[in-house]
This record gives sequence, structure tokens and C-alpha cells, in this order.
Amino acid sequence: GDLLHSYGAVGAWTTETVDGTGDVGQHASVAMDGAGTLHIAYFDASNSDLKYAVGTTGNFTTTTVDSAGAPGLHASIALGGGAVHIAHYELIGSDAKYTTNQGGAWASEVVETDGTIGIRPSIAVTAGGTVHMIYHSASTSKKRHASKQGAGAWTLQAYPKSDGNSSESRALVWPGDDQLRGYSYQSQAIWQSHFSGSWQTAQVDRTVELPYAHPSYVAGPFLDASGKLHAVTWNGSRNLLATASKG
Repeated sequence: GDLLHSYGAVGAWTTETVDGTGDVGQHASVAMDGAGTLHIAYFDASNSDLKYAVGTTGNFTTTTVDSAGAPGLHASIALGGGAVHIAHYELIGSDAKYTTNQGGAWASEVVETDGTIGIRPSIAVTAGGTVHMIYHSASTSKKRHASKQGAGAWTLQAYPKSDGNSSESRALVWPGDDQLRGYSYQSQAIWQSHFSGSWQTAQVDRTVELPYAHPSYVAGPFLDASGKLHAVTWNGSRNLLATASKG
């Protein structure tokens, strides 16, 4: 497979190939900077590597940024402090992993290694430069939260909304904000948690009914610029893609 980039509007989409070398493009995550440049983290299945693409329509550069331990699964990308930050899962070590070019050159480190941990991570960076990751531990069926500032050590703790049946959790930071917000979808509701040094009690922010929802196939939840909550769900047995929003 190839890594593809699609852009446009309803009824007028254009698709281009960003990387067509080998079997690439799985587990892709994309972010756009203030200049309109796209940054994409994705998995190279042919070589079991984490790759990174950067550029604009018709002009992308691709680089292998981590090749140790079959990394790059479930990639999540964020921009902050003039650098790229990528959370991902390492297959061989079954570990949560973090890759960045914050020091100039690309560097990777294991965030947490305790059983099978680091699945479906989500990453966000605050205005003050603190990196936050939320991810799943298959060994405990719980979510975990990791955070660090600069070159400091990772602080590891439990994530408050951590039921084993919950879907992927989304780490979000409003522009210019230092507060992390975690969103997850569970029991036909979007749950919101706040972190400012410590996690506040999780509470239901709004309920969103998702038709045909299977917990493993819920994307998001995420917020748009107006504060409206959105989620997307895929039902493989019925070949249906559904969206829901509220706010």
C-alpha cells in the first residue's frame, strides 16, 4: 500500500501519493502547522519502521525516523515548541514510545515498559512545552498518562477514565493553553477529564449517540474551533461509516 493525501471539499476531492515505496501508510497521523505545511507520521510495514513525511501538496519529503524494535504502530503526531512530537507503539518490546526532533536530530525513547503497553496513543503539547501522552495497557485493560517537560524524566500515572472497554482516548490542548483535556468514548457518551498538575474527577461532558458503534473503531472524539464535539465510527460487518457531533 501507499501513503496517500486527500484534500478538497465535498464532491471535489483530489488524492495524491506521498510515499509509494514499499508497503507504507498504515497507522498514519497528520498535523498542520501555522504555515500550512503538513506533518505526517506513519508505519512502514515493509521495514517495520516509523516514517515521517513533511511538505505541501505535490511536494513531500519522507524520512525514516525510528527503526529500532519495529516501531511506528498507532502513531499520533503533535507540533509544539518548533518541533515534531510522535507517540507510537513498539511491537517487539510491546512498549510505549516517543520520537521527536526537538534536539535538532531525531531521537526516540521508551516511555513505559510494563507488559503490553502503549497501544492507541494520543499526544498533545501545551503552550509551555509539556508533552502529554495517553495510551492503553493491554496487560491491565487500563489507560495510562505520561508527561514530561523538555529533557526531563517522564511522569507516569493512571488515566482517570480507564475502563477496559473504552475506545481510543484523545489528548487535546487548546491553542495557547497549558491545560490538557482528555476525551474518550464509552457507554454511548463522550467523557472529558482535565489535567493541570493532577487529574480532576472525570465527568460526562456531553452525550453523543454513535450508530453501529464498535469500541475499537471509534475515531476521536475531537473538538473543532467552535468547541463542538465530533466522533466517527466504523462498523466492519455492515460496511458503514457514521459520524456524530454535538455542541
